[in-house]
Amino acid sequence: MKAARAEGWVDKLIERARESNPGNPALLAFAQEWNLATATTQPHSDPGTGNSTHILHLSDLHITTPKQATLWSNQLAQDLSYELQIPNLDALILSGDIANYSTPEEYEAAQQFLDNLRLDFPLDPEKIVIVPGNHDLNWELAKRGYQLLDLEDYDGKPKEGHYIEESPNVIRVRDEAKYQQRFAHFSQFYQAIKGQPYPLDYDQQAIIDHFPEQNLLILGLNSAWELDHHLRTRASIHSG
Repeated sequence: MKAARAEGWVDKLIERARESNPGNPALLAFAQEWNLATATTQPHSDPGTGNSTHILHLSDLHITTPKQATLWSNQLAQDLSYELQIPNLDALILSGDIANYSTPEEYEAAQQFLDNLRLDFPLDPEKIVIVPGNHDLNWELAKRGYQLLDLEDYDGKPKEGHYIEESPNVIRVRDEAKYQQRFAHFSQFYQAIKGQPYPLDYDQQAIIDHFPEQNLLILGLNSAWELDHHLRTRASIHSG
């Protein structure tokens, strides 16, 4: 098995077979079992890079299932070890769209992805940077952030961007406290990884992560803070 992994011929065989038989569940299962079987049989090789800094940046994972999380984390660990010959990671950046529909089940799978990866590449919570993307807000929770009202019953003039017009006489008005909850599932995932919840207050969502050993500061911003199920393209950076 070690020789086969080192030479890479089994991986190439699996890849070619899956290309000619896309979606074949048997090949997918075999590939996953091969990854699981070989993930712990080879030590990380040290290419002698000295004090090189290794920062892994992942984006748009769109993780949905535990099976997907296991397959991807095993393949990623092998690519880092054998293809790139990276012995360790100094930091991990997850820059949005970790989940696909921002459900608790998807974030459980995403946590499994990170737990699996950290078995091969240990990282303390302070070495992980996480920011949300537009798929990290939950549309069902966003809908609950709006209250249906007759326009004549609204006190004052509706604020642009804070309501949805259902008809000339009926609007949906945002309840700001409920509206912020559309990031609640992401916040819980963030807490599971970082040890503290992601702030739902927009003024607190500019987060700086400091890596003193690398003399590095990373500023994470939420560009999806104004997005919801209705306003899907209103990406921006909060000025507060």
